[in-house]
Amino acid sequence: MYLSGTVIHGKGRGKGLGFATANLALETPWTENGTFLGYAFVGDRKLPALIFNGVADTFDDVGWTCEVHILDFDQNLYDQKLEVEIVEKLRNNKKFERVEKLVEAIEKDIEDARYFFSKRKPSV
Repeated sequence: MYLSGTVIHGKGRGKGLGFATANLALETPWTENGTFLGYAFVGDRKLPALIFNGVADTFDDVGWTCEVHILDFDQNLYDQKLEVEIVEKLRNNKKFERVEKLVEAIEKDIEDARYFFSKRKPSV
């Protein structure tokens, strides 16, 4: 499955927690929530990424969001169109009682993502 949208400014929470994300204004809404493994297409590069789609319950947000954390990537993508490929669901969305527990879960997600992508054959 592919999603695309324009990278917009979010609330800055991901970056504040140490996990910068590209917040997508999706061209076509996608209602499956959770954290997913996939790829982000930046220029001619296909980069491993974690994709969160849903409501940030830990922060009691009411709006739906799609956020992309590109592994080992630190460039400004604001106002650019970004396409992502969803490869596999990693976990369901969950409300964490403390932000520290959310950070631990994201760190585990990144560890799981690195393992997953290390086992895949490189593709262009």
